[in-house]
Amino acid sequence: MKKKKNDKSKPRLFGGFGLPYGIVKSSVHIEINSNREAIIDGSSGILEYNECCIKISTGKMIVAFKGRGLFIRCMSDSSMVIEGYISSVEYVR
Repeated sequence: MKKKKNDKSKPRLFGGFGLPYGIVKSSVHIEINSNREAIIDGSSGILEYNECCIKISTGKMIVAFKGRGLFIRCMSDSSMVIEGYISSVEYVR
């Protein structure tokens, strides 16, 4: 029996449904690069915004980024990039 190679170029799948992230409206994808940047796809709004805390709604839960010098570098309807010194990420609900 031959082993299959993992193809890193394939899109990541959402749960066991075989769907890419972003297809399901309530899906949330968060990437954290070091402690300086967070990329959020699937956000539905900003609940709190200051340089120490940014809280965003993702539909079923709230995600709070805490740290120093936090700011939203760019934002679209359902995604955003948070930059600054991120010291913690909290998931609520």
